[in-house]
Amino acid sequence: MNKYVVNSLPEYVSLATNIASEVDDLWFRGHACASYRLVPSALRNTISLTDGRGNEVEEGQIVISEGGDVGGVSPENMFYEFKSRAVPFLNREPSNNFEWMFLMQHYGVPTRLLDWTTNALVALFFAIESNPKAEEEKLYDCSASEQFLENDEFCSEGAAVFVVSPSILNKRTVLNSSKIYICEDAESWGHYFDPMNKREFDNFLPIAVQSSHIDTRIRSQSGHFTLHGSNIWALDYYNDLRDILSKIFIPYEVVPKMLRDLQALGITESFIYPGLDSLSRDVKRSEIMRFNRKNL
Repeated sequence: MNKYVVNSLPEYVSLATNIASEVDDLWFRGHACASYRLVPSALRNTISLTDGRGNEVEEGQIVISEGGDVGGVSPENMFYEFKSRAVPFLNREPSNNFEWMFLMQHYGVPTRLLDWTTNALVALFFAIESNPKAEEEKLYDCSASEQFLENDEFCSEGAAVFVVSPSILNKRTVLNSSKIYICEDAESWGHYFDPMNKREFDNFLPIAVQSSHIDTRIRSQSGHFTLHGSNIWALDYYNDLRDILSKIFIPYEVVPKMLRDLQALGITESFIYPGLDSLSRDVKRSEIMRFNRKNL
């Protein structure tokens, strides 16, 4: 994996520009903590049911081998529950299961999707806006950056932005470098809607898909997605994908200044999530920042 550290917004913009100069298409994803891996919400917090030999896992047993079956929340159960109750609240009903899935993802229902953005500044905002230290001013300590670069890509002392080329990812996983407009070709990709019940060799690995902008949230975030298949491993776990992934580390100490700089450029919560709720949070955050700086 390509690892980088940035300590300011200009450094971040320069790095993102340099990476983009080498690849035609890039997607970005922000994580509030660099220890978080690229795992969709529906596949987190799973529990082992059988070990690698197919034996049932007993309560308290430590499973150290790979393989076996796991259990967790059912994305399909939540899908049909959401679909049956959401229609009265929609201006336009989604036309296929994938459009429904995209809508669910942006309203917080766990799915096999990971949302990405083509906007590097939006990804950075996601990485740093919810950080508990985002409103604190501290002196910069380079030890976390050195730790990340030298031996710990999961260092918990900073946020992170992942970068990937969707066309290269699809070339590695499904031998198809063309853009996958999954809503326009929903029938052909139906085996990725419920992959655990349609286990096929060609739906084992994750793919990068283009979404329909059926909702203002998706449109504002330039939303695109990776979609996990029947395998639950993190996207950054696969050896054949790690060399096409970049991870940009942002030490927590520099987050307050970077967040203020993003705000000055108009990258705010109300820009990304249009509405009175997000506007209220923006107003509150701005006043807290002003007060903290005044009373340093």
